Amino acid sequence: MITQLNLLARCLVAALLLLFLFNGAQAQVVAGTAQTRSNAARPIDPPPEEEPPPYNYSAFSSQSVPTTMTAGTAYTVTVSMYNNGTTTWSSNALHALGSYNPMDNSTWGGGRVGMAGDVAPGQTATFTFQVTAPSTPGNYNFQWRMVQDGVEWFGAMSTNLVVNVVAAPRNDSQFLSQSVPASMIAGAQYPVSLTFANTGNTTWNPTNGKYVLLAVNPVNNETWVYSRIPLSGPVAPGQQTTVAWTTRAPATPGTYNFQWIILQEGVELIGTPSTNIGVVVSAPAPVNDAQFVSQNVPATMVPGQTYPVTVIMQNTGTTTWPAGDA
Repeated sequence: MITQLNLLARCLVAALLLLFLFNGAQAQVVAGTAQTRSNAARPIDPPPEEEPPPYNYSAFSSQSVPTTMTAGTAYTVTVSMYNNGTTTWSSNALHALGSYNPMDNSTWGGGRVGMAGDVAPGQTATFTFQVTAPSTPGNYNFQWRMVQDGVEWFGAMSTNLVVNVVAAPRNDSQFLSQSVPASMIAGAQYPVSLTFANTGNTTWNPTNGKYVLLAVNPVNNETWVYSRIPLSGPVAPGQQTTVAWTTRAPATPGTYNFQWIILQEGVELIGTPSTNIGVVVSAPAPVNDAQFVSQNVPATMVPGQTYPVTVIMQNTGTTTWPAGDA
């Protein structure tokens, strides 16, 4: 009997132990499910975003550039570029405006224009600088772009402008011929003429340009009455002009220089002067001549009587009338 009771007690203990273990396992399952549901309800934080690296960029804004220039002449121009990147342009960072088309050309005297100051993103850089037109006439590209030297060219180029470079005005002349007597009589008048060719690229305009023929040797002399003789009309490059007039020989015998050159008043003597001619001026040949001036003679006279009379004559010749009886 006791043995049966012991066996029953052992079975009861085993059953209680199994019940305890089952309840503990079920509690763990419920707790795990609740933890899983809690984790599913909480959102997962995204990884932090990385900031993009700073970058250079630009947009062309405007420019002020002559479309025609004279060869070798300096001009002031302006080019404006807008900073639409994320870096600040500065001379310390080697930002500059660089010549383009072709890249790094020196057509306009230099390939770089430095920064006048820092230009932050969203601001505009205005480059005002001086260029020198090429010495050879022709058509030349004018175009620029932003550059960070040692790093990169970046952004938009300025609008390409084809500049027409024309030859610089150049006065020049060549003496061709002249018609001048080698000897003259003092005080006498003579027709003379000189011919010059326009070998420059400017038109000799006697009205607007004040081109004249000037006496030289010495400059601006009035030996031949006039120191300046106007041109008869405009003389285009490659054309010739003949200047003709009537001059008067000096009153005093001697040898006088006859030489002329083209002049632009207030600007310069042009080209080569005419070949100098030493004109020999001689005294005129003796000439007897007279002109009646007045007389005092009675209108009536008595035959055989003596009357005083007066006749006045002017010596218009070149000889001296000696005193004495007629």
